[in-house]
Order: sequence, then C-alpha cells, then structure tokens
Amino acid sequence: CTEIGGTVFISGNVSNLNGLAQITNIGGVLKISYTTTLTNLDGLNNLQSAQSLLLEDNTSLQNIQALGNLTSLNRIVLMHNESLVTLSGLESITNIPMEINIQQNQALESLVGLQNLMNVGNSLSIYLNPQLGDLTGLESLTEIGSSLTIGENASLNTLQGLDNLSEIGQNFTLSMNPQL
Repeated sequence: CTEIGGTVFISGNVSNLNGLAQITNIGGVLKISYTTTLTNLDGLNNLQSAQSLLLEDNTSLQNIQALGNLTSLNRIVLMHNESLVTLSGLESITNIPMEINIQQNQALESLVGLQNLMNVGNSLSIYLNPQLGDLTGLESLTEIGSSLTIGENASLNTLQGLDNLSEIGQNFTLSMNPQL
C-alpha cells in the first residue's frame, strides 16, 4: 500500500511512524494530534502529497524534517505543538491553495522551511507564537489571496521575511505584537 484515498488520523501514545514508510500519497487529511511521545515524523519520509496537514496538540514533537518530499498540500494547520522549533521539512511546498494557520506553538522560533512558498490562495495566520522573532522563511511569498493575520507574537520584532509580498486580496491584520 503506497496510497491512502481518505484521511489518516494518528493520535494517542504513538512513539514512531515507521509503519507508514511506504506511503507516498494521502487523498484526504493527514492529522496527527494529541500524541504524547512522538518527537519527529520519521516514517513519513516518502510522503509526496496530502490534501491537508494538521499537526495539533503534539507536546513532544520537535521537528517535521521527515516531510522533505512533500510537494503538494492544500492546507497546513500547526497548532499547540509545544516543542516544535522550526518548520524545516516543508521546503518543497511552493503553493498552498487554501490556508496556513500557525498558532500557539510555544517554542517556534523560525518559519524557515517555508522559504520556497510563493502563494497562499486564501489566508495566512501567524498567531500566539511567543518565541517567533521575525518572519524569516517567507522571503519567496508574493501573494495571499484573502487575508494575512499576524497577532500576539510576544517576541516578534520585525516583519523581515515579507519583503517580497506584493498582494493581499482582502485583509491585513497586525495586532498586539509588543516588540514590533
């Protein structure tokens, strides 16, 4: 089995994903949430596409580097991943037709990994990431179809990284970033 037509939901006391090493395509959502011992996504090294990537409430997840072959996604949601420091592993993503939501990742220091992302079809939200100091990693981003929200990032002191952003289709919200 190399393809799964629907959703893959991983939750609970999962320590590795080695059993998924042959999977190349997921036709639906890849959702990994509420895992207590998973520190990386090793085992997903061959994954090339999925409709959505949802990583939520993974207290021990430190890196997502194993996603380096992932080239096609419609949506990315990264929420409440307390130990995730960087987005390295998403370098092959150039276009997200729907949304990117990066929210409440307590240790996230960098958006490096998204440096080849050129456009987001709907919205990009970067919210409540207290260690995020800048937006380095978004240098290739030129267009957001609907809205950009950057809020409540306690350490954000510059918008460096958005230098090439030329179009936001509707709304730009910048709020409560006290170091900015």
